[in-house]
Amino acid sequence: MPLLQVENLSKTFDEPAKLFGSEQFYAVKDVSFTLNRKETLAIIGKNGSGKSTLVKMIAGITPPTSGKKSYLMIYRYNSKIFTIVHNISEWFSKMRIQHLTRV
Repeated sequence: MPLLQVENLSKTFDEPAKLFGSEQFYAVKDVSFTLNRKETLAIIGKNGSGKSTLVKMIAGITPPTSGKKSYLMIYRYNSKIFTIVHNISEWFSKMRIQHLTRV
């Protein structure tokens, strides 16, 4: 089971048109990859190629226009190992709420 799985992740932004209205452009288009245990992943590209936007979508900071992402959480409790597959943006939202409510 992969630690991180990204499937067809895309993000579009509105760009002002020359006269009236707006046009959409892809910052990230149909990116898919899987990150397994004991693997290293590097995201490389030119300036403005969407690297930061991709990472922000994976972290749940920026919502994707389409696609999905999930991660595997592994934790140990009383000498037993448990695994749970989560939607990453839901997990980050829960962690932010827990962090903000702790005193």
